[in-house]
Amino acid sequence: MRDVYSNLEEIVAILVSMKGMISNSELSRLTSMPLRSVQRLMKSLEDCKDPRKVNSRAPRPDLSTRKVRDMDFVNKVQEIIDEHPTRSLSSIAEELEVGETTIQNS
Repeated sequence: MRDVYSNLEEIVAILVSMKGMISNSELSRLTSMPLRSVQRLMKSLEDCKDPRKVNSRAPRPDLSTRKVRDMDFVNKVQEIIDEHPTRSLSSIAEELEVGETTIQNS
């Protein structure tokens, strides 16, 4: 059986149409969504005039704009490691003001 409520737009449409007619817990049960998620969506719908803006997200940055993909950044990390091979990744990350995972991935 196809999950009718797998699409967030459909869920928002249901929430808008049922607003005030049914409780959040009943909506949670009907949509198979956690109650807290239904509560957050309902709050967002109350605060926003246009329901289509509720489920919109900011796009992720392109991979080319990420620091770890920048060859200058990778070369800078490599130079630091070559100069001080025993230096910890966390101290390098702190010096370059990036997360430790960024250093691990470069």
